[in-house]
Amino acid sequence: VALFALDGTEVAAASCSVETSSPEDGWMERHPDQDWADTAETIRKVIDGAGVPSDSIAGVGCTGFGNGLYPLDSAGRPVRQAITSG
Repeated sequence: VALFALDGTEVAAASCSVETSSPEDGWMERHPDQDWADTAETIRKVIDGAGVPSDSIAGVGCTGFGNGLYPLDSAGRPVRQAITSG
């Protein structure tokens, strides 16, 4: 997670370890709820570390998942862990 000023200067950045499982040889999966919890915690670390009010953030972008899949049921809940590319 990174926070940038309007001129493109990096203001603050943080990262965290991502837990994966391999239920079968060649598979790699991540749990969507844990992914979100880790993402939210890391966003908080960046905002707190930058010392900026969160309502001053002009935009949010997301990247980095790669070729993967989060299968959901009709209520929008994960039906299994996320399937990620290796």
